[in-house]
Amino acid sequence: MQCVYHLVKNMRGRTLYPLNKLKEVYPDLYESEKEKYSWRQSEMMFTIPYLDVLWNDVLMFSPINPEVVKNELAKIGIITNVFDNYIKIPITDLNPKSTVWFDYSQEYVEGLKEKSKDIRLFDFSNYQELTEIPEHAKRYLKEAAFQDPEKFLIYWGIPHVLTADNILIDKYIL
Repeated sequence: MQCVYHLVKNMRGRTLYPLNKLKEVYPDLYESEKEKYSWRQSEMMFTIPYLDVLWNDVLMFSPINPEVVKNELAKIGIITNVFDNYIKIPITDLNPKSTVWFDYSQEYVEGLKEKSKDIRLFDFSNYQELTEIPEHAKRYLKEAAFQDPEKFLIYWGIPHVLTADNILIDKYIL
């Protein structure tokens, strides 16, 4: 069974909400979670192709098991518990009409490709979980990990699966 992953840090209730929905449901969580965009506020205004919603109107999932990222960080001397709680969701539980793939390609990271050109419809029939971190993401982890911890993004350069839905997590094990 092919899955996507979502880290769970400050879970409240039984439903995962996109950031903008969190503002209505749990305003205090919204305030703390939006801080990760304090130095990149333009992200919050980006409209996602195919879905026609803002960046913070989607849930973001990783196509790579968090253990892989945790192990990569350990190789460069970073031991963290941020990966200890995550949800594994079968892709069959995602809505094809509200789910897209964000390549997070090296061309996008290097500024050679627009973000909107790095997003495509999610291909459920050909999806395979990633087992390795892309090389450009590994380089970022090594270079950025010891710089500004407030701006360190552990999933930078790793593709994302974006869905414009709330997800009830009762059937998923944390």
